[in-house]
Amino acid sequence: FMARNKVAAALSHPVRATLGAGVGGETRYDFARVPLLEIGPAREVRLQNFVAGFSAEGTLGSSMYDALLGAGFLQRYRVIFDYARSRMILEPRAGAAASAEFDMSGLYVTANGADLRKFIVYRIMPGSPASNADIRVGDEITSVDGRASSSMTLSALRDVLRSGPSRIVRVEVARGREHIAKQIQLRILV
Repeated sequence: FMARNKVAAALSHPVRATLGAGVGGETRYDFARVPLLEIGPAREVRLQNFVAGFSAEGTLGSSMYDALLGAGFLQRYRVIFDYARSRMILEPRAGAAASAEFDMSGLYVTANGADLRKFIVYRIMPGSPASNADIRVGDEITSVDGRASSSMTLSALRDVLRSGPSRIVRVEVARGREHIAKQIQLRILV
């Protein structure tokens, strides 16, 4: 699909990043800003200037489908499956949120612990705001903007890390026995 439709040539400056991890290991994607996506024979769905992830290193690649539409995309629509006609209908939801922005910190954080409220830095994008702030792999994020990380979900933490270019996010990390205050100045990475 990518080659047939010359998708890679249309993308500017993709960023390879970890999307998640599971039983099969880490999943990596090339994230890029897409100027235009039209879906459907009559181009019923039309999105402009949004961030999309493209399978990298064989992650979720298959000849059985051309693309995966994630929850962030689908939550913007009422999804109807018309099995008799083998089609999916997407009806825009009133007041649906705009497309999610890509992480602006350069951090990939995992949730650990019994309640999944212990946030560990798993990967840092070189040259990113987190790298510039001297955040390190293995650091535990203990607070964000003065709020204890134990009171946050991983999703809430990720929302803060993509909350706007030039915004300064104050984090405290535990590194060994030390507790260190850091400031990450967010910027658009994709």
